[in-house]
Amino acid sequence: MHHPHAEFSLLLACALAIPWPAEAAAPKPQLAAVTAPAGTDARLRAQLGKTVERELQAAGLGPALGAFQVSPALVQLRRY
Repeated sequence: MHHPHAEFSLLLACALAIPWPAEAAAPKPQLAAVTAPAGTDARLRAQLGKTVERELQAAGLGPALGAFQVSPALVQLRRY
């Protein structure tokens, strides 16, 4: 006995499993050079840039920030 909805269910499952080009080509936010206080390690600056980019993508802000440039900065707060 052939179930009429079995073919449709299989087709739907396959269609949902395919990575569509629109998802793969999500725009990334444009990052400017990371600024940090003098003496900050270059590896820390690079990691800061990667972390900011990853968090913006995770929040889904890539498309919204496509026309803007994000300038990550490491700042040191001091008491006066």
